[in-house]
Amino acid sequence: IMMVKDKTKDIAVLRTIGAGRGAIMRIFLMCGASVGVTGTIVGGMIGVVFCWNIQTIQGWVEAATGTNVFNPEVYYLTHLPYRLDWMEVAEVMGMALFLSLLATLYPSWRAARTIRWRRCAMSEPLELHNVQRTYRTEAGELPVLRDVNLAIRAGEIVALVAPSGSGKSTLLHLAGLLEQPDGGTVNIMGQDSGKLPDTERTAIRRDSIGFVYQFHHLLGEFTALENVVLPQLIAGKPRRDAVERARALLTSFGLADRVDHLPGKLSGGEQQRVAIARALANAPGILLADEPTGNLDVATASIVFDELLAIVRTQNVAALIATHNHELAGRMDRTVTLRDGKIIPYG
Repeated sequence: IMMVKDKTKDIAVLRTIGAGRGAIMRIFLMCGASVGVTGTIVGGMIGVVFCWNIQTIQGWVEAATGTNVFNPEVYYLTHLPYRLDWMEVAEVMGMALFLSLLATLYPSWRAARTIRWRRCAMSEPLELHNVQRTYRTEAGELPVLRDVNLAIRAGEIVALVAPSGSGKSTLLHLAGLLEQPDGGTVNIMGQDSGKLPDTERTAIRRDSIGFVYQFHHLLGEFTALENVVLPQLIAGKPRRDAVERARALLTSFGLADRVDHLPGKLSGGEQQRVAIARALANAPGILLADEPTGNLDVATASIVFDELLAIVRTQNVAALIATHNHELAGRMDRTVTLRDGKIIPYG
């Protein structure tokens, strides 16, 4: 359970790149199994070594403490005899391995449970029609979005500029199928997706939507290349093809010599480039970005943003990018804002 709590952000990342409940459960089962196997082997080796050297260890303890560990007047023996039975060792290790694997089942199920499309005639990659979203709190209902209408064409890049607390993140979550609207429709690549079951929304998110966050949220245990390969494997692409596309994307961002580095060994700009490459790994028709350069210095932000715009236009992606940077917003095709829960032109 602690592993699940520690990996909450990683679960969210896996969810946004299209991993279903089954895939997330398998990942956590593999992680738990690897820990269990390693612990069982190491524990077994330590136990065997301890048995073989029990008399020596007894001598060290007595010399260090100045006491008689096995006082014959108390224990009726002067030393601890041992007999190593390899069959019993195998049985104990087998039982420990079984229990460790069994103990991963509930956390794996818990990780998978942390996750929470009909055709239409429209052809725009992303369309929101009269979308509404209200949160229920102890103080009562809090309307965030009221009859939001927005359509983004393929190859169009739209800036969303609005103050904090206006509903930008909620709008991106609805457009990315991470939340369901209370009213209205969310059309993704011509499909009314808002009310579909979780498995179908996950499939569409995996195949048609890319996410970029203010913080890169790369998986720290994987290299830059592996982070970009992973969403493709989840989508069912052969590993060789996934690696080839991942290398091509990272190379297009100037990271050809950094593909084997872990995120912790990359600069902030390099980390965000990898995050953008991951978002585009499955060639999505839609890109959703929430302050993608917000954590970068001005010079690096400008360079990364130029690269983002270039590749989005080259791949004909419909992009919705939330930002507070008016200079960056001015480079996009148009700018909208949220006012009183509705989308209106900015300015």
